[in-house]
Amino acid sequence: MQFHATSQSNASPPAQARVHPLFEPSTNTWQFIVADPTSKEAVVIDPVLDQGPLTSQYAGISGDVEMKSKISTTAADHIVNVVVEMGYTIVRILETRVGSQTATSAAWYLRMQLLERRGRAPEIDVGKSLAGVQRMFERKYGAREGGY
Repeated sequence: MQFHATSQSNASPPAQARVHPLFEPSTNTWQFIVADPTSKEAVVIDPVLDQGPLTSQYAGISGDVEMKSKISTTAADHIVNVVVEMGYTIVRILETRVGSQTATSAAWYLRMQLLERRGRAPEIDVGKSLAGVQRMFERKYGAREGGY
C-alpha cells in the first residue's frame, strides 16, 4: 500500500478502509478483507480452511478407530471471488492466530490461488511482523491500538 506524507495544514481526512467480514461457520471464525478504496490494495486477515464434522474410520487390521475431519477450501475460494469481483490486489495475508488454529489456515492455499488468478503472490505475515501493519493502519486510517 502506498503512503504519502502531507503537512498538517493541508492534510485531508484519512480515507475509510473497506472491510469485508466473512464468517466461516464450520470453524466458527471470522476472516476479513480490508481494502484501500482508492488504490484497491488490500490485506486478508486470518483466512481459514473449512472443516467438516469429525468422522470415524477404521485403521486397517488393528481395528483402531481414527477420527478424521474433512477439510475443504470453500471459505478461501470465497475470499478469492470477492478479491476478483472487487478488483483488489492483495498485498499481504495476515495471520493473527497461533497454536492449533494455524493448522486450519488457508494462507498458503490463498497465496497460490491469488498468484494463479491475479498474477501476484502476496506475502504472509505472522506474529511480530503484524506490528508494522498496525502502525500502517494507524497512519493511513487514524486507527488506534485496539480499534482495528
